[in-house]
Amino acid sequence: MIPSWLTFINSNLSELGVKIVEQLYLVATAVGIALVIGIPLGILAARRINLRHWIIGFAGVLQTIPGLALLVFLLPFFGVGTKPAIIALAIYAILPITTNTLTGITTIPNASIEAAEALGFTGWQRLWMVELPLALPTIIAGLRIATTIAMGTATLAAFIGAGGLGDFINRGLALNDTKFLLLGAISSAILALLLDFLIRRIELSLQKRRSHNSYWGRGLLIIFFGVIVLVPLFVSYRHVDTNVIRVGSGDFTEQIIVAEIMSQLIEQKTSLKVERRFNLGSAQILINAMRNNHIDLYAAYTGTSYLNTLHQEYLGLDRQALYQFVKAEYLKKFQLAWLMPFGFNDTQAIAVRNQFAKQHQLQSLSDLSRISSTLIIAAPADFIKRPDGLPGLFKKYGIRFKAVKEFQPALMYDAIRYQDVDVILGFSTDGRIPAYNLTVLTDDKNLFPPYDSAPVIRLAVLKAHPELENTLQLLANKMDDKTMQQLNYQVSVEKHDPVDVARDFLRKMKLI
Repeated sequence: MIPSWLTFINSNLSELGVKIVEQLYLVATAVGIALVIGIPLGILAARRINLRHWIIGFAGVLQTIPGLALLVFLLPFFGVGTKPAIIALAIYAILPITTNTLTGITTIPNASIEAAEALGFTGWQRLWMVELPLALPTIIAGLRIATTIAMGTATLAAFIGAGGLGDFINRGLALNDTKFLLLGAISSAILALLLDFLIRRIELSLQKRRSHNSYWGRGLLIIFFGVIVLVPLFVSYRHVDTNVIRVGSGDFTEQIIVAEIMSQLIEQKTSLKVERRFNLGSAQILINAMRNNHIDLYAAYTGTSYLNTLHQEYLGLDRQALYQFVKAEYLKKFQLAWLMPFGFNDTQAIAVRNQFAKQHQLQSLSDLSRISSTLIIAAPADFIKRPDGLPGLFKKYGIRFKAVKEFQPALMYDAIRYQDVDVILGFSTDGRIPAYNLTVLTDDKNLFPPYDSAPVIRLAVLKAHPELENTLQLLANKMDDKTMQQLNYQVSVEKHDPVDVARDFLRKMKLI
């Protein structure tokens, strides 16, 4: 009998190949840029002693910026996708290349420099014919370090839709599935080791330049730089397709399932291709990606859009009125079209364990306010600042927790299940609420607005492909709260692949 992990790898083999190519594209392009910048900087630092401290210091400061923070900082300027990821990776790769170039040049024996000067070499001739060849093994060592750093950091690029092996890691976090986590992490580690081995062979061969191994080293060097040039060209060529709809999603199970349902329906009902840009993070990242034309379609929530994007104060609008308001405002302000809702209302859900609720006689958020100062809550990062999050709980109920722990949405439920926290911010359609014996406390003062989910699409895309509206409208009112909870349960608890869950749902609804 074939082990389950082999079956898992085999079922994801084709996607694994794509992700490896994407990872190589990110790393090769970033390292190539770092070489173009880092080697001249190293040469300048070697030539200008007065600038050396500033060059190395500045490159060192850039290296200390946390990877995810740098990616998020670049988002407003370059949007989601490969551009900010490549820039961030290149920034991290510059320091080792610059410092090794500097070291390689400044440690050349004086005899070699004096011989070049005696032969009448100009400064450029000495650099090109003496210094760089002698410094090349040290520069290659810096390239080795830069490539390893870029390979490790590249997995973070998945958080902004840049692809690569980090997609598996991100998916594993979103779905709380260890198999995807290991697939991404182990594949990335193996790829890093292979590249490290290749560059190490080049480095050793160049150090033995006078032996026959120098030909091996030069050959490997040509292959490596060929990869740096050809992989980006190949991947760029692959992505040139104007007949593609880019579907985005947030970083939790429900978003991935709904995005996959929309993607499969478009692929089945139209001639369009779909590019999946899932696990992009918070609602703010998604709306920014839409406004900057980096994705074309995603599933939004009326309450989140009303409070966080449009910055309105919720005054008790019903579901239909709220939907019509955000629909009109999105069209007017952002040129984004809301289509008909899917049918479910995934409202915020403050949840505790059933036994804990009975022990402390908790039924509502007003009840929770009595003991909140002694409790620890787990919540997504955006819950801390959004008006229907901690600020709203304090303003409406006077709730202030002893501590707030930030979690990926998929991991909050395990935190409360194993009693690491007392309270979580869940979602009412999550299948783990009944599975993990949790009690959702009543929002007795109506802090949370309705959160009806619906497709939101760029108006320009809808005009270019009007068939999309009729296709996506097939999903209108096809998913009530119970249906969505069951779909979430199949992925989060039973560990089914969202692709299979989406396909089964569409077949059950006779939409494909």
